[in-house]
Amino acid sequence: MNVAVVVGNPKPRSRTYQAASTVAEKLAGRPADLSVDLAELGAAVLDWSDPQVADLVAQIQRSDLVVFASRPTRPPTPAC
Repeated sequence: MNVAVVVGNPKPRSRTYQAASTVAEKLAGRPADLSVDLAELGAAVLDWSDPQVADLVAQIQRSDLVVFASRPTRPPTPAC
């Protein structure tokens, strides 16, 4: 089984990345075959004609299990 992790968080190797990697490992029983940290791709992530992005998309499409994770769009508000 091919396992991939895709993380969208502005901070590279964030807690979101760590959590997604842990979830994938628990589900598959081993570390993911592919881990994509979108923060590391920079502006290229918006250009699907970029060779590196195209290759990553193809690898993700071939995966049997993909864990997608992103940080919340805004931090939670504190309790009143």
